[in-house]
This record gives sequence, C-alpha cells and structure tokens, in this order.
Amino acid sequence: MTNALETEEDLHYSMALGYYARMRFVVNLLPLLSQATSLRRVVAVLAGSKEGKIFTDDFQAKNLSFPAVLGHVTSMITLGLEAIAKQASEVSFIHNYPGFVKTGMSRKLTGLIPAIMKVAFSPVMAILKIPLVISA
Repeated sequence: MTNALETEEDLHYSMALGYYARMRFVVNLLPLLSQATSLRRVVAVLAGSKEGKIFTDDFQAKNLSFPAVLGHVTSMITLGLEAIAKQASEVSFIHNYPGFVKTGMSRKLTGLIPAIMKVAFSPVMAILKIPLVISA
C-alpha cells in the first residue's frame, strides 16, 4: 500500500510530477524534436535560476520542506536537461522562471489555511504587481 503522497511506483509526487514526468516527456519526444526542420526547443517552466541544494540522501524529496523540495527539484530539472542536451546538440533546452503568475486559482480554495494565505499574500502581490507579476 502506498502513502497518499506517493505514486504506485513508490515515487514521491513532487518528484514524479516535477522531475520524472518532465524528463520522460522530453526523452520520448527527443527523436521527433531532433528531426524537426525548425524550432527544435524544449522549454521547462518552473524555477530556472532558482536552483537549490540537491539532497543526495533523499532524491525522492520525501522528507523535505517545500522550499527545500523546490530547490532540489529545480536543480534536478536543470541537470537533467543538461544531460539530455549532451545527446542532442541540435535541440535548444531552456529552464525558465516566469516570476509570480497571478492565475486566480486561489479563488477556488476554501478553508482556514487558504484564507490565511490570501490575507497574507494580498499586500505582497499588490506590491509585486507593478513590475513583477505576470497575468495568466
């Protein structure tokens, strides 16, 4: 029986979705990308340039806090793309960080924690809105 935070393959969801799914997607499409006549590019959007420590004793990030998981997954994606790029020099690989994105997703969240987060982040988002926040 798997933990609620793990896939059937015993992978932690943060790594399964954040890293393994991205890498598998890229590797599966690489033959087609390599043969394309134009725009041979892979763009991974997460937190490129916000890499953090890689926890070699917890690759699955099962015991890490959110900030640690984000840095770990971001570093793993960057390194994974670099490794794949060595096999496909004709394809460009980009790991991007778009900044804060105001999506409106929080409107659908209910409960105490989301309510507290909305109150806490409203002034921050108002300040950042001027030059830094991208509308979705």
